[in-house]
Order: sequence, then structure tokens, then C-alpha cells
Amino acid sequence: MPRKSAKFYLTNYFAKWNWLEVLLLGLSVIIPLVIGIIFNSHMLEIILSIIMPVSSILAAKGRIESRFLALAIGVLYIVVTYWASLYGEVIIVALVFMPIKAYGLLNWLRNRSKKSGSENIIVISKTGGREVVIVLVVHALLAVGLYFLLDAFNTAFLVVSTLSATINAMGTWFLARRSVLAFPVYLILDFVQLALWLLVVLGGDTNAMVLVSSMAIFAVVDTYGWIAWSRLRKRQMEGQVAA
Repeated sequence: MPRKSAKFYLTNYFAKWNWLEVLLLGLSVIIPLVIGIIFNSHMLEIILSIIMPVSSILAAKGRIESRFLALAIGVLYIVVTYWASLYGEVIIVALVFMPIKAYGLLNWLRNRSKKSGSENIIVISKTGGREVVIVLVVHALLAVGLYFLLDAFNTAFLVVSTLSATINAMGTWFLARRSVLAFPVYLILDFVQLALWLLVVLGGDTNAMVLVSSMAIFAVVDTYGWIAWSRLRKRQMEGQVAA
């Protein structure tokens, strides 16, 4: 049997991608790279700014590999935000996000589609009202606790950092649970983090412009993810009924 080339695997992988997904993927790589070079950003910031939206695009498609990337992003994000004195981000990623991301990876692996050719696509779950209420209450308490904790650490941009960390935790939880609600929550987060990194840039750190560009891309990707997951869940539900 002849050995299959890398071109074959790439062609097979992207066979079910539409033009918009390919465009978003290309922009997610090109824009942060160009801006990072122009503003002489640190290599880690450039890498992080590329793989974050790429992971989001894969998540928007319900791809399992996005969860592996999410764990790598968590480690890189801890390093970058520590450099920027955003201790709220550091604490929440290390103590909350990483465990949720690990749970999310396991949950996604256990709930893959059984349809032939879609084995690396997850089954979208339905989130009940009771879980939503519990999540809101827990994260409201988390926000209060984080505010006072981060205040003790003299965290830069305290209010925005607290909001960013809390909303991010909520979105991460819903995504780990395979819920469509992850995307509207992440949209809110995109604008909060955009404000956060703009404050860093206005404070004199122009290297962070590469992260500002990523947050703008995130907003587009998360909007697309919201639409894509809603459609995917509808198709999956129709398939279950037909079965």
C-alpha cells in the first residue's frame, strides 16, 4: 500500500471546511503575525495570539483537538499575563481554568459523534435552566471573592480583570459541558478582554497590540461558533429523532 502524503491528510482534514472557516483560519494566523512583527511583540505573545483564535475556530466546529490546544493556551496565557501584571488572569487560569479545561477534554472525548466520518466532532448538549442558575450564582460569588483577592495583590485594572476572569471561567465551563451558551458568554468576554488589552496598550505596552488583534478576531469567531453550534445541535437532534 503506497504511503499517504501530508498533502492527502491536509486535503482530507479540510474537506468539510467551508470558505468562511478557511478565511477565518487564515486571518487568525496572518493578522496576529503581521501585527506582532510590526509592533515587535514577544514571540510567546505572537504564538498565543495565533493559537487562541485557531483553537476557537476548531471549537466552533466542535473538533476534539481544540481541547488539547486549550490546555496549551492555558499554560502560555499564564506566562503572558504574568508579564503584564494581570494577576487576576494568572490566578483564575491556574486554579480554575486548567482543571475545567482538563474536565472539558475528558467530557468531549466521552461524547464524540458516532456518525461515520464525524468521530472527532462532539455531540452538543442541552443546558437546563437549573444548571444555568447554579452557574450564575457560583460565578457571582466567584467574582466577589476574586475582587477582594486581586485587590490584595494590587492587580492592575482590578475591575476589568475581575470581570474578565469571571466571564472567562463561565464560558470555559459551558464549553466544557458542550453547551451552545459558551459562545454568547465568550462574546461578552471578547469585548471585556479587548478593553483590558487596550488599557495595557494605552499604558505604554504597544507589544500587546497583537493580543488586541486576537480579541477582535475572537469576536467574529465566537459569533460564527454560536451560529454553527446552534445549527449542529439542530441537525443532531433531527438525526436522533429520525433514528
